[in-house]
Amino acid sequence: MDINIVHISGRLGADPESKGNDQQAIATFRICVNGRKKQGDQWVDVPNWINCTAFGWQAKNLLEKGGKGDELALTGRLRQETWESAGEKKNRVSVVADNVKVIPRGPAKPQQAAPAQFSEDVPF
Repeated sequence: MDINIVHISGRLGADPESKGNDQQAIATFRICVNGRKKQGDQWVDVPNWINCTAFGWQAKNLLEKGGKGDELALTGRLRQETWESAGEKKNRVSVVADNVKVIPRGPAKPQQAAPAQFSEDVPF
């Protein structure tokens, strides 16, 4: 049995684009996953750009909540796309996202606790 599962976390390179209609939401987006390689004595970041597509409520959620620079975590599957352009066959591998989570920027603000109510007859 073949296994086709991808787990990715990275940042949106641009706002997701809506490609669907009223009946079927489709969002296309590019996610950047940084790798590292050594150049001379230094390690440098190397961006890896991955084309992704989400459908249905996952697409609607991403279109509403996701924007350029937002961090995403997604699971999905690889899909090979082929087409012909100017008589030349081309192909690329992209990700069909089955589950997309937009990760909020920065830490959540802590809730302030209500001040404690003390009785005046407490011995301390």
